[in-house]
Order: sequence, then structure tokens, then C-alpha cells
Amino acid sequence: MDTVRKNITLSKEQAEEIERFARLNDISVSEFLRNTALKEIRRMNNLDLLDYLIENCDYVSDDEQKEIDKANLENIYKEDCRELSIDEILQG
Repeated sequence: MDTVRKNITLSKEQAEEIERFARLNDISVSEFLRNTALKEIRRMNNLDLLDYLIENCDYVSDDEQKEIDKANLENIYKEDCRELSIDEILQG
């Protein structure tokens, strides 16, 4: 396997916390950071849209929420919906 060396910037406190955790778990800092980064990438890639939005998007403004409430979306059930393709969305 080809390897690549990367440098990262951490505060002293962050570095100490990571080093302490790695040492307590008998793994190298590199192994810990690599495993943790890959695990997070896989987790994020497997989120459904709602979970992704909850984790990564701010709440809507009061005006936007009023518009959403007017749409009466609570009566829409998952089985009534289908996934749209990019082409369908672009054709609008």
C-alpha cells in the first residue's frame, strides 16, 4: 500500500487529548486519527437526508417555518413519497 504523510494543525490541548486517548487505547495517534476519520466519512455517507439536515443545517427562520406549516406537510407519509431523480428535479 502506498502511503502519504499529511500534517495537521491542532491546539496543544487537542493534541494532548488525542495523544492521551491513543495511549490509553494502545494505538498510535496516526492510527486513531485515520480510523476515526474513515469511520466518520462512512457514517456521514450513510445518513439519510433528514439526519444529514438535522446535523448540518440551521433551523429555518420564523417566516420560513410559517410557509412550511401552511403546506400541511404533516399529512404526508413516507409511503406516499418517492425518490426523485436529478433529471426530474432539473426539469421541474
